[in-house]
Amino acid sequence: MDQAKTLVPYFLNLSDELIIQILHFCAYIDILRFAATSQRHHAILSNSISLKFHIELEVNGLHVVEGSRKGEATYSRLLEELICYRDAWLNLELEDPIERISNREMLLWELREGNYVVAFTSESDAAWATDSWGPDSMQLTPIGSLETPQPVTFSTFYNELTLDFEQDLVALVKTNPDNKMSLEVRLCSTTTGLPHPLARNPVFFVQVGFRIPGPGHQTFTLEVIGDILVVRIAEILDYEYEIMAWNWKSGALLCRIGSISGIADFTLLDSTHLALFSVTTDEQGPRLIALSLYSMIPHTHDETATGPYFSAMEYESAQPSLVFEFPKLDDAYQVLSRVIMRSDPIPGRTTYTKSASFAHSTALTLSIIMSLSHFSSPDMDENSVHLRIFVEAKSLLSYLLEPTGHEDTVVIPWEVWGTRATRWFLCEKQTTYWVYWTSGSRFIRVNENAHSDLDDLSVFDFHPPIVKRTSPYSNRDSTEDQMPLYKEKMRENVLNGRGLLVPHPETLDPDTSVPPSLTHTVGSDMPTVIKTGFAVPIESCLSYRVVTKPSSVPHLEDWSIDGSHIIGMMTVSAYIHSGGDRELTGISIASASTVSSTIVYFMADGTYSPDLLGIFPDELIVRILHFCDFEDILQFATTNRRCYNVVVHTISLQLHVELEANCLEIIKGSQKNNATYSLLLDELARYRDAWLDLKFETPFQQFSEERALLWDFRGGYYAVGFTSASTTTSDADSLEIIPLDSSHARSKLTLPTDFHELTFDSDQDFLVLAKVDAFKINLCSITTGLAHPLAENPMFTVQVDFPIPDPKDEPQAFTMEVMDAILVVKITDPRARKYELIAWNWKTWEPLLRVGSISGAIDFSFLQKTHLVLFSAEEKGKDLRLIELLLYSISPQISKRRKTSTLFHASDYDHAVPVLILRFPEPEKSYTVMPTISFIKSNSTPGKTVYAKSAGFAHPSSPTLGVFLSLYKSPSLHADEETARFLIVISTRYILRYLIELPDQKRSSVIPWDEWGTNATRWFVSDDNIYQWAYWMSGTRLIRVHENPVSVLRDLSILDFNSRTIRRFGSSSSEKSFGIHQPPQSDDYLKLQVLAGKGLIRSLRTNHAYPNLPELSTEVVDSEMPTIIVNGFLNPVESRLPYRKVTRTNFLPRCEDWAIYGPYIIMINTMDHGHVGLETITTYKLQT
Repeated sequence: MDQAKTLVPYFLNLSDELIIQILHFCAYIDILRFAATSQRHHAILSNSISLKFHIELEVNGLHVVEGSRKGEATYSRLLEELICYRDAWLNLELEDPIERISNREMLLWELREGNYVVAFTSESDAAWATDSWGPDSMQLTPIGSLETPQPVTFSTFYNELTLDFEQDLVALVKTNPDNKMSLEVRLCSTTTGLPHPLARNPVFFVQVGFRIPGPGHQTFTLEVIGDILVVRIAEILDYEYEIMAWNWKSGALLCRIGSISGIADFTLLDSTHLALFSVTTDEQGPRLIALSLYSMIPHTHDETATGPYFSAMEYESAQPSLVFEFPKLDDAYQVLSRVIMRSDPIPGRTTYTKSASFAHSTALTLSIIMSLSHFSSPDMDENSVHLRIFVEAKSLLSYLLEPTGHEDTVVIPWEVWGTRATRWFLCEKQTTYWVYWTSGSRFIRVNENAHSDLDDLSVFDFHPPIVKRTSPYSNRDSTEDQMPLYKEKMRENVLNGRGLLVPHPETLDPDTSVPPSLTHTVGSDMPTVIKTGFAVPIESCLSYRVVTKPSSVPHLEDWSIDGSHIIGMMTVSAYIHSGGDRELTGISIASASTVSSTIVYFMADGTYSPDLLGIFPDELIVRILHFCDFEDILQFATTNRRCYNVVVHTISLQLHVELEANCLEIIKGSQKNNATYSLLLDELARYRDAWLDLKFETPFQQFSEERALLWDFRGGYYAVGFTSASTTTSDADSLEIIPLDSSHARSKLTLPTDFHELTFDSDQDFLVLAKVDAFKINLCSITTGLAHPLAENPMFTVQVDFPIPDPKDEPQAFTMEVMDAILVVKITDPRARKYELIAWNWKTWEPLLRVGSISGAIDFSFLQKTHLVLFSAEEKGKDLRLIELLLYSISPQISKRRKTSTLFHASDYDHAVPVLILRFPEPEKSYTVMPTISFIKSNSTPGKTVYAKSAGFAHPSSPTLGVFLSLYKSPSLHADEETARFLIVISTRYILRYLIELPDQKRSSVIPWDEWGTNATRWFVSDDNIYQWAYWMSGTRLIRVHENPVSVLRDLSILDFNSRTIRRFGSSSSEKSFGIHQPPQSDDYLKLQVLAGKGLIRSLRTNHAYPNLPELSTEVVDSEMPTIIVNGFLNPVESRLPYRKVTRTNFLPRCEDWAIYGPYIIMINTMDHGHVGLETITTYKLQT
């Protein structure tokens, strides 16, 4: 079939709403390309305000700050405001300027988030001549407000500062007058000047390995992003520097970058990465230029230094993740010591506010200032080369997203990255004023106008999406730039690197009137070539757009740009001090206006192509595939070579496939800082392979001297309930928690009440205790034993309409399970065939579900976070012969009368109605269900961690259910020879499929056995004590331990009922398989054993008389090999769920019981010595 015809229906069958949801995961350019494929797709975009807003945000490199939206901030309003902001910058539409005068003598200044901050001294002039020179106060001037807050004075002077107003944080740094190799960092409140209340160490000290120069020598640079403070200390004349990053709240040192010999500056690329522009010295001087990316989050789990004293040389220097090489210098040149790199604003900080606040998630453009000097005349400016380099940050970040396959530094040659990601300009002289001339992707430049008293204002934009969308000649009142001579002069200026000095060629005719604005776009097809200072000419092609308003601003000393403001600064007056001139500063502000406009979309060229996926880039295809089932992804990969390459070369898709194939998901928020897709995929594959081949670490053995009256096994912990020596009761009143992992500490706890049953959730510090007397429930902290602080009613009583049996006489009297905020309790008298099942939100005590019996027996398990599954046996005639699986939605129930604060009467609540009923085969008339030993288990609570490494993995739903069913032949209730015991393994994939397809109705949907049961189940018969089976299952796996007639050790078998694993791996393993060791008749023996339901015996393929089993054997039973149960039911019961059984022989010692959970197999033994029980817990952990 033609591929296009195959693909088109996938989109035709999707609703517009679903397509919009998918498109919100796509890049804006992919959305626009998609809209160009058909009229319907174009209409979807045209009619969707949220997609238009998505596009506008991404094109401008912005996002909406979380929690900043005001009540009236609809998508429509936000889109309109964002367009106004965009167009005001595109056309330089400025409001009338306002003037502000600061009467403070400026020693330092900062421009941050719409605030101009001046640092000044409150001391006498004589202090300037001492070693403690520096400001001790600051004056904040809000740019957009006429009000000026009171100045803030600190308890010490300082040499440099930086501010984060959203966190009320100012970081101050100063040198130590008594030790020129140390400095002091203070973290204060911008409001009070006092130590910041969130800082664990509001003052800390740093020792470096060189003498720190005095103020005014580019000594310090400070930046704050979120919880991270970065400080650079430099001695630029001696080519030494230190860059250190701390978590300023905890005081923990995160990263140290120390120089061997060189000069450097840094900027923040995003919330976790730092970009370092460095020049390392060789035998001639500073000549080796590079741009490196460092992670500011430590990847090791070593103990982190928390101060308050830090000696930089004691810490290992971090290694960069990526190094972007720069061109090599001409042998006659070196880099002058003053190099600067900046990107403003700090990622995540507000840059524009109206009905919501907008910020950049990452840096958009890096601005680098660098000068080269000729060795023959290093101090002669006429022989120097002054450069301004703009770097597109997105191009750097794209390399971080690519998996490298190793942890070493990756070096990217200049030829690979530099030409298209940068634009170089020549400048007339070295300057440091340009630090504040860049904001986001914009750069401001003011040039004198020889024909006017006013200067020309130009704004350059280096963000490729903005440049690409805007017309090269939009908003012009003159057509002069379209003349061939004008174009040639423009090209010549750009080619020679003079684009900043001369943004637009001057008019040829002096009598021609100058238009109010000039706009020009320099595309990537118009290169800049720098011919001086380097070994070979340097070509750069980053596109940019420049708009100029001639004769529009007054002549001022300096200009800055910040968010939606352009700021000019001018000296108003000056006065003389013995320490030198200090000027007052006036601020002239021009704010970008917000005028109405319409959105303009850059649409991809080309017409509709019938090959719908053929026009999509790989990135969009990957995003769409992430919405698909893993089998569809694999099938997609087989359609052609391009599709195959998309899947094979995309780590995120491979992780998607591996997660779904293993019925797992990554727990939200559990990823550690080093958890790349590649690392997670590798760890998940190791976990999978360890189960495939049964590879375990050396076992870990623990002992409990407490006599276990009851026990529970949850989430990597083994809990023992026992009686303390101080009590007179024979019931449990104490608890011992034994972790399966040796890295965690065990604990004991005496509780304020005795109890007969327990369950717990260590992640929530939650313990549930139940006492049969009036059935009292206590909700406690597992740490303290006290009432849980999140429980509205931590102690209450449940009243039912039948006597509750003593758990000593009836172990199945009650069962409790916890999943997140849901607590489910089952109370039953199985011999009287009475039960109540109740679910609450244990935090709010809100009733969610009640299921009560007329006459029958049940057990339950969680199916997923929204549904409960019950295994039910109800009376048919006089016997329990109607066997069903019942699915209930866990939702709030309406009570008939108001509940009290301590009593819950079950009969006050209506019976819930199951949403789905799955029928089982009917037993033979002489058989009935034995309710005391029939139950359902799935020891993988949805959403709970089953495996953790660089992230936590969980099952989003229970992948497999184990039903343990006992039938006895009336009237011989206790006659073993008349009892049939079955383990029924159920794949929940079939159940969930029915759940999705349920009709919208209030009645239960009933599915007959013949429709669902044969393919969804596999039945086994056994003579074992069925109680031991309760903990044999975890996820899709079941554990079985067999006696070995020729060894004192036992054989371990793991049965895996994940059909995806079977299809992918079959009987393969990394060790020698059983195949070459088997006698010729083994296949027939296998079929007979499976057919008879004896798949839990020692070996399917051999009998016990054949002792020469290999160390590891793997057997696969597929759906073509049925099991047929002929006893106990009216008709033979056929089941075909495939499974894979791997056995490691002569592996385990003899023990009483076994359990399996996540990466653990647990061996449990109890030995009685008088009145003392010695509990032995041996843990076998997967070798991952």
